[in-house]
Amino acid sequence: MQAQQELALRDEADKLELARAMLERARPRVRYADLLVEEVTKVEYTRLVGGDEVVKPFSRKGAVQLRLVGEEGRHLSVSFGLLPEAELLPGIDYALEALALQEPDPRYGLAPVPNAERVRYGVASPGDLSSEDVLLAFDTLAREVDQVCTRVADGGTVEVRTELWCYAQVEEKLVLDTEGLFKTQVLPSTFLQMTAIARDPSTGKTTRQRTRLGDTQPLGFFFADGHPAHGLRRDFVEGLSDCTRRAVAQQKGRRLSGAELSALTHYVLAPTAMVFVHEAEGHNFEADLIQQGTSGLFHKDGCPADDPFASALVDVWDGQILKADGGFDETAGFGTHFIDDEGVELKPVRLVQGGRITGKLHNRETAHHFGEKPNGHGFSELGDKRLVRMTNTYLLPAGQEGWCSSLEDLIGDVTFGVFLEGSLGGAVSRDGMSTTIQFGRVIRDGRLTDEVLLPANLSVVTRDSLKSVEGFAGPLRLDGVGFCGKGQTKTVTEGGPVTKLRATPAITLGF
Repeated sequence: MQAQQELALRDEADKLELARAMLERARPRVRYADLLVEEVTKVEYTRLVGGDEVVKPFSRKGAVQLRLVGEEGRHLSVSFGLLPEAELLPGIDYALEALALQEPDPRYGLAPVPNAERVRYGVASPGDLSSEDVLLAFDTLAREVDQVCTRVADGGTVEVRTELWCYAQVEEKLVLDTEGLFKTQVLPSTFLQMTAIARDPSTGKTTRQRTRLGDTQPLGFFFADGHPAHGLRRDFVEGLSDCTRRAVAQQKGRRLSGAELSALTHYVLAPTAMVFVHEAEGHNFEADLIQQGTSGLFHKDGCPADDPFASALVDVWDGQILKADGGFDETAGFGTHFIDDEGVELKPVRLVQGGRITGKLHNRETAHHFGEKPNGHGFSELGDKRLVRMTNTYLLPAGQEGWCSSLEDLIGDVTFGVFLEGSLGGAVSRDGMSTTIQFGRVIRDGRLTDEVLLPANLSVVTRDSLKSVEGFAGPLRLDGVGFCGKGQTKTVTEGGPVTKLRATPAITLGF
């Protein structure tokens, strides 16, 4: 795991000079201003199922997000391209004129940035993304993935092909304000999505499974000892193999009948099926939604709508990932940042403790509104307004009660249930969410059977779904790697241990 370091931005002097010139232009006519300079350098590779390859060998995008606060709480956020100073300064004059036309908002304010003295945060990214070595690494990655899938399908009657999408990028940001704040972050990330497609030539039936890997580490993250010459990491080989086996096994998948669905006693969710913790629960803890009155878990004044909200066995966290020794890993997780886009250090937030709501996710604006401290959850996407966003959201046992060491122990009392793995995103509202579950197996009389299920739609009710949690198995895993949309895209992770929920009307499965 890469350690956090104090790194300089690429062309930092030029970015700093531009940012200071913009703030100096605004300073005489505002009470406060801050800005975010973002730049993302990226290399991307896609291979379609037919073998066609699309390579974006090198791209760089940048933007500036300027926030102006005037008299009587007037405020305005403006996005600029990362342009030369002479082209940006006239735009600031226009923004200042627009600020004067905003309605007064006396309650508006920004909570102060904690630990304003620390400046630099980052993870080193060895090598140059414009180098041919990066494309060679992607080529090696593609060949290694094919070898994994070939080994799984070898000797069988089902053909297996794959689709790949992967990228490596480095994001750099600089946060500055008119009160002397100066913070920077350098953060690499890598991502791989593989879709295994199984086809029976005799019937033409096609089934598919998708898996994703990603973290805030350089491209070597995928390879043993960090080097392509040493092949894929063993744990990734196992994960890709399991994905391929599920695609093949689903050739024999079936639907549950209406009578079987009515007879279900339990749902058992693998960490890869925990997207509902993000969608149905996590969004409702975002304090900008609470402030707008659109959270399904809070009243507009910030008070919880339900107490208790979940089973007493349940904690829910967002932020850095809890380690076995009780500390937090500040570098792990696809959704991780050291600082948010306001310069606030990301903090682990316990949203639920023992079934009771205890926290909210804040940017500086919402923290001021509710009289609480910001906790590093204000994010932009290349110049967009800094909204409240999740990072790594996960369910965790509140204590040792109900936490089993094995899946076999967890499901020993399940009469008739389903074990669900993998999800394909989600549709969310304040009242609940639904997602496509990729793979399922039937549990009968305390035993996980070989009865495979076809993809199904899992729906949960926000305010009731966690009340039926009965137990957990195995370690905390954040295997749900992906991207969250909220008018802008944010990398996120979700997960937990394997989790058992009693079947109630708040959870439904449909085919």
